[in-house]
Amino acid sequence: MIVTKDFPSRHFNNKEELLNALRENKKNLKAQKMLQLKEADAFNYSVSLQGNKESVIKNEVNTIENNIQKITVKFVVNSCGVFDSHGDVHVKGCWNKTAKDNKNFLHLREHKATFDNIISDNVKLSVEEIEIKGIKPECLVATSDIEKKDNPFMFEKYRDGKVKEHSVGMQYIWDKLFLCINSEHEADKEEKENWDKYYDQVINKDELNEVGYFWAVAEAKAREGSAVVFGSNSETPTISVEENKNEPEQSTQTIIEPSNDTQKFVSIINNLKI
Repeated sequence: MIVTKDFPSRHFNNKEELLNALRENKKNLKAQKMLQLKEADAFNYSVSLQGNKESVIKNEVNTIENNIQKITVKFVVNSCGVFDSHGDVHVKGCWNKTAKDNKNFLHLREHKATFDNIISDNVKLSVEEIEIKGIKPECLVATSDIEKKDNPFMFEKYRDGKVKEHSVGMQYIWDKLFLCINSEHEADKEEKENWDKYYDQVINKDELNEVGYFWAVAEAKAREGSAVVFGSNSETPTISVEENKNEPEQSTQTIIEPSNDTQKFVSIINNLKI
């Protein structure tokens, strides 16, 4: 039995039934995806970053001090090359434009775009290679400057090393979204060419081969990156947490000594008897 996110109310007995449904609904399925705001880069397999997540986080956290009011958090928002439960594979170069433009990107709690769930609006994005299963796919990485006063609860969760997964909130782009089908059927010629073009970038090929198709996302518009308890992509860890210690402010007050003439004038005034 095969179930996919593209057909949430249908169950397919085999791959051929699924591929037939894809052929009949190609345009509608793409239009349907364009209406979605994707809020989790979900996938149904487990991969491991090299090293232990706990140690990666805690080694970068300085000794906790109660007077810390600002921290800088670096985390993975999304990793390319993963066949996820949306049926998507974000391919190499997908996040370059988002990282370059980086306008109005928010760091949120659990995809909740409300004022009390904003963790930070001071976020820098970059594209970096993170090692997964012995290879290094491109990842969208966020560096977020967080002030305690903006979200005290999440501020402390990051300081305590409790935030271990994240998720991307994004929009698809019509001419950068390609249906890829592993089929020799004449009606699937274009989709088979897409499959051959992008298949080698997929990390978890075993899961992909079970369904025989995916959506290659060549570019997407990321709107936010969220801290989540159970990210559907479990390999979106907090990379580091740096505490910015408060330095005592130096006084800028300047003491100006009065001139000799002024001092004489004050002395005369003080000696006057009214």
